[in-house]
Amino acid sequence: MFSAAVPPRKDSPRIEFLAENLAIARETGAALGAVPDWPGVLVVASNPVDPLVTELHRTTGIDRHRVLGYTVNDSVRLRYGIAEALHVQPHRVEAWVLGEHGDHCVPLFHNVQVDGEPVELNPAQRASAQAYLHEWYPRWVRLGVPRTSTWTSGNGIASMVRAIATGGENTWPTSMVLNGEYGITGTAVGVPARLDRDGASVLQWQLPADAWQRMRQAADYVEDALARISPASGRQRPTSAAGH
Repeated sequence: MFSAAVPPRKDSPRIEFLAENLAIARETGAALGAVPDWPGVLVVASNPVDPLVTELHRTTGIDRHRVLGYTVNDSVRLRYGIAEALHVQPHRVEAWVLGEHGDHCVPLFHNVQVDGEPVELNPAQRASAQAYLHEWYPRWVRLGVPRTSTWTSGNGIASMVRAIATGGENTWPTSMVLNGEYGITGTAVGVPARLDRDGASVLQWQLPADAWQRMRQAADYVEDALARISPASGRQRPTSAAGH
């Protein structure tokens, strides 16, 4: 588990912590990279999670399936937003957020379910749910609370570790470096995956054209953020595969 980070600052977006937390991640990466054939699964819980996952994979040489970022909170917040819009209890809602863990997240509205049945949100309901998703974190950081974002992180990380330890039938949104999946290569973004002791196996969902494009834009954003910190790194930009 990598959860080291500088203290949060009021009114600061996640990406503002990249340079400071990247320095911490590189120390961890150097230590892990010095251990031949390290067999574990590295769960990254620090922000901004997608650039950190990308960098830790690159610096450690650990297989990309075993460097995973915690991004479940986005899906939890979308489900709460949908529940408010539909006037139902949140536990009845299933909905997913992929992409970057931040402003370039990709909420999926084409496969929302309530009580296991597909539900089509009208434009007003969709806008309300999306506003809840995007506004939750800025509202939280404006409070100036010097800790992680409420109970969801602790509970979610524990559940993610349990899923890795036990395997079985489970689907998780997790950030991991992709190799052609969703038209992205060499950069980490959130994708649906199955978890077990070997790490994550990407699930290839059929996405609407706009969501497919936004996934690639999310990867570009992550790579550009890293390039601004290390402009001379010469790393490969994510490539886009043809097709859908």
